[in-house]
Amino acid sequence: MADFKTQVEDLIGSVGDDALITQSLLDVGGEIIGSLPVGKLLSSSLAVAVSTSGLSISDKRVLAVDKDDLPAKKIRADEKARYNDTASIYAATDTNPVYYIEAETIYLNGDAGDGATAGVLHYVPKLPTHNGSALISNGSDAVANFPLEAEYLLILGSSARCLQRLMSDKTDSLPSDVTAPVLSEVSISLPTFTAPDSFVLTPPPAGADISYSSVPSAPSYLQPTLSLGTAPTISDLTISSTAPIAPASPSFTTPDISTITLNNLGAQPIYVAPTTTISGVAWATEYPSQASAIATALGLLLAAVAQAETAADKFESADESIFGDEDTFTTTNSQLTRVKDALDKVSALVSANSPASSYDAHDLLQAEDIELLQGNLAIVQVELQRAQAHLGEWVAIGDMRVKEVNAALSEASGHANEIQARLSATPIKVSEFQAKVQSSLNEFNQANVAYQAKLQEAIQQSQISSREAEQEANLKLQKEQQEYSAKLQKYQGELSEYQANVSKEVQQYTQNLEGDIRVWQAERQTDLQKYSSDIQKETSRFQSAFNIYQQEIQKAIQTYQSETGYDMGKYGAETQSQTSRFASDLQKNTETFRTSMDRYVNDLRKVTEVNQSKLSKYGVDIQNYSSKIQKHGADYQWKQGQYAQLKAEYTQGLQQLIGR
Repeated sequence: MADFKTQVEDLIGSVGDDALITQSLLDVGGEIIGSLPVGKLLSSSLAVAVSTSGLSISDKRVLAVDKDDLPAKKIRADEKARYNDTASIYAATDTNPVYYIEAETIYLNGDAGDGATAGVLHYVPKLPTHNGSALISNGSDAVANFPLEAEYLLILGSSARCLQRLMSDKTDSLPSDVTAPVLSEVSISLPTFTAPDSFVLTPPPAGADISYSSVPSAPSYLQPTLSLGTAPTISDLTISSTAPIAPASPSFTTPDISTITLNNLGAQPIYVAPTTTISGVAWATEYPSQASAIATALGLLLAAVAQAETAADKFESADESIFGDEDTFTTTNSQLTRVKDALDKVSALVSANSPASSYDAHDLLQAEDIELLQGNLAIVQVELQRAQAHLGEWVAIGDMRVKEVNAALSEASGHANEIQARLSATPIKVSEFQAKVQSSLNEFNQANVAYQAKLQEAIQQSQISSREAEQEANLKLQKEQQEYSAKLQKYQGELSEYQANVSKEVQQYTQNLEGDIRVWQAERQTDLQKYSSDIQKETSRFQSAFNIYQQEIQKAIQTYQSETGYDMGKYGAETQSQTSRFASDLQKNTETFRTSMDRYVNDLRKVTEVNQSKLSKYGVDIQNYSSKIQKHGADYQWKQGQYAQLKAEYTQGLQQLIGR
């Protein structure tokens, strides 16, 4: 069989945390063991000896306790004195033992008065193990002392526990926000056109009064202006849609019946043994013990009988007796032999296990069996009378030894009468005590009948309450499952709507950004082209005006020379040279500007391409972010659904297993 880790991951996919799987197995296993009734666990139980000093049960669930294969009844720790009291009607015995738990230690009591005794505890570990002592782990593939039908529930419940943690981890592992790109700038400055200094005509030679009235003013170069639009600001993507709040992980109520209190029972009746006579006098005062006096009388009786037997034995020897007639004294049918036989029987009845073992007078006195003792002593009286009758035949003969035997027997008879007199009060005492016991027992029985009636009524009510509680728990569980399913469906709908809104906002953001960049690039390109064109137009205009200006100056000089005959060739050459130099400077500046502008445009094109690449990557990153968010939501949604299903199956399976 595959190990527990494999079985869990077959249901929910990779967990990535072996310690989590192990802890989940232990938690769920402990929950199952604590929930199942004793009858479901006994077939999987272990047995361990309980010593007279008790046994720690901190890691054990107690199922049953026995002493010599006889079941022990559980009592409260505060009741232990009652069950250990020999005078109590509740006194425990070896055949009716009890046990109690105190400070997580179990103790067993047998015969009252003996205190704690030894026995056997039947238990299962509170947490699942693979060998009865070592806890299971994710690498285990079996669990010991655990109901076989509950092993799949162990996998279901552990899978749900792991999913609950994975959903929490999923919330903490959202993808990082996409960072907006930093656009590159053109590395060179935007070129500006530098116009040559304003043209200043060289003054004519002294005395030359050249008329420049027909010459227009020297043209001025009007520098075109360039106003580039500000580059669009790329703000971070902000999602306005609010992510739905995932429903809290459910905590389904495991159907359980809480403790049912038996109400209106009243106090439990307690049998009180009588301690006084009917007249209210203490037993010891009204009937002082006669045992010591009777024992003394029995001893004296035995001594007298022994004395008579000793005297009678002497009749067997002719040397000891004045009689020598064997037929009279020693034959089987002689009076002396009969006397000895009667005395032997008396001795046996008093202290020699006659008529049977444990039935002589001494044994019956110790056993306080007054009726048999009286019968025994009656036989003793008859045997003594028989011995005296036989000895009566001897009296006529006049042997003094007969008188000695007779005197001893008379003494023994007196002691027997004393014993009978002392025992005569015992039947009265016994009868009165029996009457008092019966009276107390009647009172106890009367109270107990009423108590038992209330107890049966309370038990029936508790059974009704138990069924109602079980039905209520089942309905509560179904309601919780339905409510959580509704919450989950609502969350799934909100999550789908949120994902759609996020995709829409991301797409809109990307489109707006790309549009702003394209418009900005187009406007900037247009502005640069216009600026370059304006420079070209202004240069052409200025060149044309300057040519006219130069021609008019030459024309004025030539007119003055023709009218005055003054040689103006040198001055004309100077003005020609000056205007040519100005035109050359203008052309040179124009070329420089054009070259710089071309270089700037090329650099701008490259930067634009680089920025376009960055923006494209940014768009891809945003799409990836959106895809990750969608996948993240889908994964969480799947885990939520799987968790709800596994949790419901586990709870329902545990409920069915408990109710079987």
